[in-house]
Amino acid sequence: MFETKIIDYKDYGRCLSITNGIVDLAVTLDIGPRIIRYGFVGGANIMLDDKSLLRPQTNEKFEKYYGEGKFYCGYGGHRLWISPEYFPEMYYPDNDPVEYEIVGNTVIFTPPAQVENDLQHSITVTLSEDSTEVQVDHKVENLGDRTKEFALWALTMAAKGGLEIIPMNTQNTHLLPNRKMVLWTYTNPQADNIFLGKQYTTIAQPENGALKLGFDLKDGIAYYVLGDDVFTKKYYPNFPNGVYPDGGVSFETYSCIKFTELETLGEYKKVAPGEIVSHLETWSLTKKPCDFDRKDEKSVAEFIEKL
Repeated sequence: MFETKIIDYKDYGRCLSITNGIVDLAVTLDIGPRIIRYGFVGGANIMLDDKSLLRPQTNEKFEKYYGEGKFYCGYGGHRLWISPEYFPEMYYPDNDPVEYEIVGNTVIFTPPAQVENDLQHSITVTLSEDSTEVQVDHKVENLGDRTKEFALWALTMAAKGGLEIIPMNTQNTHLLPNRKMVLWTYTNPQADNIFLGKQYTTIAQPENGALKLGFDLKDGIAYYVLGDDVFTKKYYPNFPNGVYPDGGVSFETYSCIKFTELETLGEYKKVAPGEIVSHLETWSLTKKPCDFDRKDEKSVAEFIEKL
């Protein structure tokens, strides 16, 4: 049972509601696009959907590039960016209406072209007819007449209060290292809310400050446990041949007192004029099968096995 309809969602204006009777999503149409809701029908929302928590970002340099009165706002939910991060080009003021097209159980969301950056973004959402699975395909086209170099960057701003589980690489590389980890300057790896294990890293939201870490996850999977729900986010890294930004990591996470972000990246590569690059994620939701100790890897492993 695949159904869509236009709704007014909280403070976000018009959104397209997409449901199969098991889960439902809401995608903004007046701004973005942002996937601003994903959850069981009648249940909690995995996504951050309180834009009052997020302040618009602008300054003289930003307005000189995009125009007077322009601003960027994260808004919450799931969005598409490009990496590496730089200002103001990346912080596009996506505050205009979004076009959409429904094809079967797939919806393609296309915002206005980023004229200043010579880029065209789009997000394609495909909802399974009989499960919680959602495929989210991100695409960017180079509209310019010069080759550009970037990676697609898919960022999920998850609701406050959850716990992140990140399975580490377990491949036996003998005398060579089997994983990369990068830390941003404001990250304290000894903070109590970070547990760095051999098989799993778990991150609880900090009570103050913020943190950001990155990993080269060869299996391309991470979990976010929020209340009784478990959000699974899968992507498809291309190691060892893929080249990735930020020291060679394909997964990054940012967490502060307001939300946690689960971020995946496509390959960092040259994109020719007219070329379209894509980056696919697969989402699913399950009910929490049991409690576990986030600082006990055996306990975490048993939890994952029961999902």
